[in-house]
Amino acid sequence: MRPCSVEYTRPPKRSEDFVCMNVYRLLLSNKDCTGNHAAVAKRVFLFEKAREFNMTDANIHPESGWQFTDSLLLAPHAATQSLGHTEELLLMLFIGTLIALLVAEKRRPCLTVDAATVRHSYFTNLATFLFNDVTLSLFQVPLLYAIAANHTGRGLLGGLGEGWTQGLAAFVLLDLTLYVWHVACHHNDTLWMFHKIHHSDRSMNVTTALRYHIGELFLEILVRSAFILVTGITLPTFFLCQGVMMLFILLQHSNIRLPGESGLSALFIVPSLHRLHHSALRAEHDNNYGAVFSLWDRWFATLDQRQPSEIGLQNVEEQGFFDLLKAGLTSGARIAPDIGFAAPPVRDNKDG
Repeated sequence: MRPCSVEYTRPPKRSEDFVCMNVYRLLLSNKDCTGNHAAVAKRVFLFEKAREFNMTDANIHPESGWQFTDSLLLAPHAATQSLGHTEELLLMLFIGTLIALLVAEKRRPCLTVDAATVRHSYFTNLATFLFNDVTLSLFQVPLLYAIAANHTGRGLLGGLGEGWTQGLAAFVLLDLTLYVWHVACHHNDTLWMFHKIHHSDRSMNVTTALRYHIGELFLEILVRSAFILVTGITLPTFFLCQGVMMLFILLQHSNIRLPGESGLSALFIVPSLHRLHHSALRAEHDNNYGAVFSLWDRWFATLDQRQPSEIGLQNVEEQGFFDLLKAGLTSGARIAPDIGFAAPPVRDNKDG
């Protein structure tokens, strides 16, 4: 399917006829060159009529400075429609999983931590998450995914076609890619400068999964965009893989003990494995890098099944939102290989 040239006409300036679309969405053109709908990449924000969703040319609102290109052929009509449904489903699963794990942590915590420390962690992590989400959206950084998806079908997995085979292969390869990226974040001082913010939480809980410096997220989006480009997977496939992976990441950060963790750890990164990854000691937290599967840690000899001595880093003392934003721009070099932090005492709550 080749891109087609489309002439866009400015519609009447009646603001009530237009609504701002989500930054991740694509807009379809009804201009048909090859019997298929051509998808047009959204640059900045696109508008469509709120009352009519037939995607005609007249619905496109090319405000000054907002450019459209027919060279970014992203997805067929059906795939783009499914993207919206996939996002909505994953968002509901994300919120539901987050709430369920918060309740589980409250009722049966694995580690007992001072309640004030936990509340402060919740507030800081959620504030950080909202700030990052708004900032990345304002600067349109996620559009890098759409640009990379221009090469859908041309990469390593493009020949598999969109379906379960491509999806499963992409999920495994994405997990391996993030394993390598995670190792790099621990062993490169510049990357650690950002990543140490994630490890600074003195109360590891499900919201710790949302605690990242904006600098690290921007770099990781570049890595994920490169993944789309190299594999040639479609945007719906990528967002599905990323969404499911996020559910695993929420679970592994939660302060709970899963039934049968020892057996599950043969294949997956369970909370007890990832808890060591948040240890205060470098000799302990430089292990268990996997996002979903523990196989990579086993194969590359980075798996460690010990329990952490302490949670939280020593050299990130302040825990407020603005403090963390600033701390993520300071030197990332480690002070010593095995230095600890006087975190609030944690107790393994085996009896619930």
